[in-house]
Amino acid sequence: MKIYKKQYFFREIIFMIIAMGAGTLFHFIYEWSGCHPLAGLFAPVNESTWEHLKMLFFPVLLLTVPEYFWCARKAEGFLFSRTVGIGCGLAFIVIFYYTYTGILGTHYLWLDIADFLLGVFITYFITYLLFTRKKTGSHRLDFICTCLLLITAVLFFCFTWNPPAINLFLSPDTATPI
Repeated sequence: MKIYKKQYFFREIIFMIIAMGAGTLFHFIYEWSGCHPLAGLFAPVNESTWEHLKMLFFPVLLLTVPEYFWCARKAEGFLFSRTVGIGCGLAFIVIFYYTYTGILGTHYLWLDIADFLLGVFITYFITYLLFTRKKTGSHRLDFICTCLLLITAVLFFCFTWNPPAINLFLSPDTATPI
């Protein structure tokens, strides 16, 4: 198992770097597509915190598919670990952003970038810790985690075009949802 942990550790680092790069590219996909609505489902359509969470969620979700097939056959608990990791990464981005902008009174691009990169790091770090320490997997738990990830994706789709009128969904530049 020690060799497996080492291999898994390096694989997680590679996937984390890919997720960071893909998430950065996702920031521009909507604009590059000519504001195509389909691109807007997966990429930020404005500068709101909610829309920027897509930069973590969708690249990591896409990378989870091949990783699941590599890991799930060897040990249980991967989907649970990844779902918790994604939840922690998303929560970190929101908490860090509103904490630092609340303290400083404004947002800074370099802190926004650091926020995203740390969110991705936390996602993969939590996944690694949970997956290598305690096996808490089962087919039922895999099903529940798959449902939670799908529900999250559907919420991103729905709230992209019909956002609630709360700060999480408002673009700080225009104070409007879209």
